[in-house]
Amino acid sequence: MTEFGKSGFSDGAIVRELDESEYSIISQLTLREGWLPGANDVLIPMAIDKNGMFCCEFNNVIVSVVCGLRLNEELGFIGVYICRPEYRGKGFGLQLFLHSMDYLGPTRNIVLDAVEEQVANYSKLGFIGDYNTWRFISKNPIMTGPHLGVRNFMKSDFDSVCILDAKMIGFSRITFINALANYPNSVFGVDKGDLNGELNGYVVARPALPLEGGENLIRVGPLIAKDMKTALRLLTWVVNQFAGNIQFVVDALEINMEFTESLLAAGFSKLFSCVRMWTKGRPSSFCVENIFAVSCWEFQVA
Repeated sequence: MTEFGKSGFSDGAIVRELDESEYSIISQLTLREGWLPGANDVLIPMAIDKNGMFCCEFNNVIVSVVCGLRLNEELGFIGVYICRPEYRGKGFGLQLFLHSMDYLGPTRNIVLDAVEEQVANYSKLGFIGDYNTWRFISKNPIMTGPHLGVRNFMKSDFDSVCILDAKMIGFSRITFINALANYPNSVFGVDKGDLNGELNGYVVARPALPLEGGENLIRVGPLIAKDMKTALRLLTWVVNQFAGNIQFVVDALEINMEFTESLLAAGFSKLFSCVRMWTKGRPSSFCVENIFAVSCWEFQVA
């Protein structure tokens, strides 16, 4: 626990780890910001780095939150960086952000996704802009293409999913894949051609916290595939697993233009974009051409 009374803002402000019993505050704040969080997304950082969730508390009120997740020895992720609107401009958020950077340490390549209006501020802290990721949304998109070879994930698929994921992302994410496989009420699909075929890709769709009015919302991602045709098969399959009036959200890399154009053709529309930023530049092992949709900007690199 660190007191910042002598470091630029009001006496009595404390930066500390967020207790697991307080994780619901993350969902509340992200929903208020319009980020459309998954209903159980707090399970993701708990599985990756349970010590990497921080908050700034002032007068017994949690005024800001952030995650600084140690993905491995070389890479760290900063996300879910939110300060309550009424406490902004007082240094609460910045000191918490700097605390998360200290936690990750100077040797890691730190990655985050920045809203456009904050890119200049992150640049001052040493982050380098890379590509844009757009949030697409659609109610009942028209996805009628073939999806033969795609089926529900089985426990026997776990190792092959982890191997493919590590190949495309550049490092092993076994705990993350396990969290996805056990995500409540989610749909997990794999493209294997047949039961004994080689894994070509995978997709996960999970329920999000409902929109105002109780409208159902599904977050699609990650969607990782060897090529765009496989990605479209996986997306078509997962959309068709749901019935009724469903809003689907896909956070897709703009760099995969043919895929994003296919989303627009299917009835998706763009909401807004974030800029991927790194402190040491994009690793060569990070295969952006195979990452068609990310799981969530808030908690993961893809």
